[in-house]
Amino acid sequence: MYINLDSLRECSQLQSLYLGRNRFTSLELESLRKCENLNTLDLSINQFTSLDLTPLSKYS
Repeated sequence: MYINLDSLRECSQLQSLYLGRNRFTSLELESLRKCENLNTLDLSINQFTSLDLTPLSKYS
């Protein structure tokens, strides 16, 4: 499976993103680059084969 979060590209007020219990094989978070107020990103229950968190590096 593949998920593209392009729909969140303009979500500047996003507070929480919960993807638990899904099993994506590919997740692209490039679209979160503009989410300035992202407080919570919960991926704890997922089993990814490919996960690119590079766009979120500024939050760490």
